[in-house]
Amino acid sequence: MTDAPSPPDGSASSAQPSERFLLRVPPTFGPRFFVSLAVAVGLVVVLFAQPLIESGQETYLLALVMLSACIPSLAALLRRRPAPASIEVLEDRLVLPIGEHERVAVRLRSIRALLLHRGRVSGFLFIGTDEREVTFPLRLFPGDEAERLLRAIRSRMSASDDGERRLAGIDRLARVADRAYARTPVVTWAVVGTLTAIHVFLVATHRLVGVLDVASLGAVSPELVEAAGPYLAFTSHWVHGWRFQPLLVLPGLFVLGTLVERLLGHGVTALSILGSAALGGLVAAYYPGSPLHAGALIPAAGLLGTLAFSAQRYRGRMPVGFRLDGQWWGWLFMLAALAVMIHGVSVPGALFGLLTGVLVAGAVLDREPELPLEFSPRWAGLASLGLLALHIGSGIWAIEGLSGRGLSLERVAIEQMDNGPRLNEYAWVLAIGEAEPSAERLELALLAARRAAGLETRPVYRATYQDTKATVLHRMGRHDEAVALEREILDEFPESPTFATQLARFMAAAPEPSSPAFRPPAGLEIEIERRPEETSVDSDTRKPESVQARVRLAAPPERPQVLYAPVRAEGELAGLLRLPIPAGMTSTVTTVVIVPLPNVLERTRPEGLLKAEPKYVVEGRASGKLWPILEKVAEYP
Repeated sequence: MTDAPSPPDGSASSAQPSERFLLRVPPTFGPRFFVSLAVAVGLVVVLFAQPLIESGQETYLLALVMLSACIPSLAALLRRRPAPASIEVLEDRLVLPIGEHERVAVRLRSIRALLLHRGRVSGFLFIGTDEREVTFPLRLFPGDEAERLLRAIRSRMSASDDGERRLAGIDRLARVADRAYARTPVVTWAVVGTLTAIHVFLVATHRLVGVLDVASLGAVSPELVEAAGPYLAFTSHWVHGWRFQPLLVLPGLFVLGTLVERLLGHGVTALSILGSAALGGLVAAYYPGSPLHAGALIPAAGLLGTLAFSAQRYRGRMPVGFRLDGQWWGWLFMLAALAVMIHGVSVPGALFGLLTGVLVAGAVLDREPELPLEFSPRWAGLASLGLLALHIGSGIWAIEGLSGRGLSLERVAIEQMDNGPRLNEYAWVLAIGEAEPSAERLELALLAARRAAGLETRPVYRATYQDTKATVLHRMGRHDEAVALEREILDEFPESPTFATQLARFMAAAPEPSSPAFRPPAGLEIEIERRPEETSVDSDTRKPESVQARVRLAAPPERPQVLYAPVRAEGELAGLLRLPIPAGMTSTVTTVVIVPLPNVLERTRPEGLLKAEPKYVVEGRASGKLWPILEKVAEYP
């Protein structure tokens, strides 16, 4: 609408009337909400999805994802809905809304950039002044209000003394920006699409089961290069080391590539990506002590170097809409730091990739007066084609030699890696992630579990890694070793339902012990009795706290013994029983304490019928215990 106040003296005024342009109220569940939702859910997926999925705890992952989605949703619903904002065009000033409740006035003479851009998906109106830069999405303007606003601003600017000259400069900047936005980033789309397709294929075909599988697919380290060859320096950028790593790397690569390609052209972008990948990969391949590296972080670092040099070289002269503020750079470096912290990468390789990107930009922009470049230099395109052929050739060489070198390269990676959690993750995934893993894969899993346990000094973590080792031994059919190791773990952590369930299922699946010393005595019988009148019940969980176990033996043992027996209820595995057998006794009655658990099975209540299967006997003394199983753990193969 138009508001034209009369002058105080009532005479006609030559000044143009002020105009106000109302903006739509942003929707509660608009783009900002979906961005925050994606960030919240993405962080949960990146931080927790891999370990929870590979440990069989998908329910907890689903609960975390739902909780992370509820937080921004609740915040959006509780946030006070703002009043409709507006932009006022006065005679010599422009009043702009900043945020939801703040407005700022800027002088029309300070405006140095105006750009109305309509993209394929969305558009924006950019207003740049000496004091600040403001961008308004076109979806906030009803109808053709954005065009009317732009005409009103230009009309008032042209009425000033040097208005036409300033508008001519603004129009030149707008034409430059339009050239940049009109360039389609086909190289960036191709690279990100190829990386995504490769990763989806590897995950869908179960070739990327554990983190060290990437060693046979093209990851790089000095030890792997020594075992296989320098081609790994080029293949390592096209595969990612774990399932959710692309969520950290590819968004940054896409944004950086889009900006660089629109400013510098297709050839320079390709040269920055492929050149930094080649040179940074060689550094990762031969720099002493470099960790196992995989993923597109080095090419992303190259693009970052190219863009940073361009922004510094053309400081104050970047096209409208391409001027990057401190907040933008902060988010970008935070994402890069997160990628480095969560997944081991070659930091020297990434730094050298960054330097390569700077050198590419320096060579291209030496004499160019302004951005964007009309055409990429011919030498940049030819160099990119040569590097592309080198990358493709390395990929073909890797695919042809994959069957012969795969397992040996994984062994090299295991022996090199000093990250206990990653080694344990790899061993665990191989132990339970495949229905019928090959003997060679299980040998690698056992090597990884042994190395993980050897690297760990903290008791709880070492016990977890030893549990993984016992699981691998169980899958290999080495039941006696698995039972002996798991029993040691349970003796150290007797309140752990996970370790107890593991031992119960190992014993239930195993034949009788190969060593006679561990076999239960002949004629041994166990009866588990419940006496409801003497059985105490926890008022909170309503589960029995103890039962009585009667043991009968044909001959008394000479030394004290401890008996371990899986317990079944209605034919299904229900728990693990540990009973002391005193020396010289042929019949005993022991009160067995049921380990309190929040999810004790219904079949362990007093009305249930429990049957113990004597499996293993060891010399020693121990108290009587009954561990109800955890169903999720009992379902592991």
